[in-house]
Amino acid sequence: MKMGQCLECSIMFGKYRKVLNFCSRKCAKKFQSKKYQSDYIEKTKERFVKNFRECEKTGCWVWTKDYKDSYGRGYLWFKGTTILASRVSYMLYCGEIPKEICVCHTCDNYSCVNPKHFFLGSHKDNAEDRVNKQRSANGEKLSKKLKNEDVLKIRDLHKKNKSQDFISRMFGVTQTAISRIVRRKTWNHL
Repeated sequence: MKMGQCLECSIMFGKYRKVLNFCSRKCAKKFQSKKYQSDYIEKTKERFVKNFRECEKTGCWVWTKDYKDSYGRGYLWFKGTTILASRVSYMLYCGEIPKEICVCHTCDNYSCVNPKHFFLGSHKDNAEDRVNKQRSANGEKLSKKLKNEDVLKIRDLHKKNKSQDFISRMFGVTQTAISRIVRRKTWNHL
């Protein structure tokens, strides 16, 4: 009897037919699945590289395909669902992404899909990164009515025992907004 070596698990087995390259159907299916996945990844990479252009100045791969959201983040069909292009890029070039983990940008360019510009982190890590880079919307970036000096004046008036209703009418905002400012729930950077 001829001996054969399984292409999947490398176990030696008795080879009865010339075409038999696996010790079991389970190994044959596993091997075919891996082959399909590697072919799928290669075809996805070919599709992926057609949808961005490289920016020489920053090194960003800017997503150019029409399928984008309001932030300019690209999307791509991958493994049976629509996924952010940055996540697809990471999976294609770096490996799988654990559940509940974000692909964060070091370049802060939402439309960038360059895997060299990514790092993995939790939602908390991503939020802290945003705050550390001062990209969070707060204060004057967020408010249409109040300025930094108005908030300081509101806190001063509150210290002088003026009522929150009086202050809210004076600045044209709600009493709740005044309460949150006074308790430093908002505008806490001042």
